[in-house]
Amino acid sequence: MKITPPQFTSAPLDQYLFLYLFQIDDDTLINPFQLVKFLSGQSDITMSELICKVTTGVGPIRDKRSKYFVSWKEYGESYYPEYCQGTVVDIVKP
Repeated sequence: MKITPPQFTSAPLDQYLFLYLFQIDDDTLINPFQLVKFLSGQSDITMSELICKVTTGVGPIRDKRSKYFVSWKEYGESYYPEYCQGTVVDIVKP
C-alpha cells in the first residue's frame, strides 16, 4: 500500500513501526545516518521537536531596489522575531 503524505498525516501514528519520522524541505539534503546518530544522544526528545538554526536580530530590508524589500506598512517592526533559518527538521517520535 502506498501512503501519500495527506493520508499519512491523518493516519494514527501508533499503527506504524518507526523510531523517528522526519519532515524536511524537498530542496534539502541530509545524511540520515548522522541525523539518527545525533538524535540517539538526545534523551530529552519526547513527542515532537523542531531542530533548526535559530536566527535573531535580523530586520526587514527597507531598500526599495531590493527584490526582498519590505515596507513599514507590510511589517512595522525594526526586527523580525526569532525564526528558524533554512533547513528545519520536524521530528515526530511515537
